[in-house]
Amino acid sequence: MIEAENRQLIMRIKQGHKEAFRELVEIYKKPLYYYCFRLCRNHADAEDLSQEVFIKVYQKIEQFREEAKIQTWIYRIASNAFIDKKRRKVFVISETDSFDRDTQIDTEVMQSHESEITPDRKTESSIIQKHIDRAMQKLSDKEKTVFILKHYEGLAIKEIAAIFKTSDGTVKSHLFRAVQKLQSALAFYRSDLGLEES
Repeated sequence: MIEAENRQLIMRIKQGHKEAFRELVEIYKKPLYYYCFRLCRNHADAEDLSQEVFIKVYQKIEQFREEAKIQTWIYRIASNAFIDKKRRKVFVISETDSFDRDTQIDTEVMQSHESEITPDRKTESSIIQKHIDRAMQKLSDKEKTVFILKHYEGLAIKEIAAIFKTSDGTVKSHLFRAVQKLQSALAFYRSDLGLEES
């Protein structure tokens, strides 16, 4: 169920208050960008995708029903837009940009949870991230989005199922295949990464 504060915000947006929409953008622009970047592996594509998602959110806000969280709905739009663009081969991924930028992003995320990160830890994280990047390319679009939503965004299986309008079992199946592929590609890091199937 949508939170009370978000319910009021959505109501104001539906009533045509542009300031309310700007508030929504401020709340979700950073997590949405991180999610889009992890999907696209490219800074420019992630920014374009984020902007497209917010445009669609604004255009389709009347369709939003309060049974779901607004973040779940936004991620549904982002996931579908990403998969559609991949099918149309819109994205052009720069591997160098991907590695450098994502290392910076993941470091920022870690710093929000850890007060001190040593230079050695940053270097180790950078190397591991490069291997993860390559392994992630072996996943299908659905496997990739499900894995990122579960292990990077921290969403529950039911929330991911709501995003894709599918069953918990289907989500678990995509997640299982994603984890198997990543475990195979990252066998030498398996214990460090703590990849789990649930």
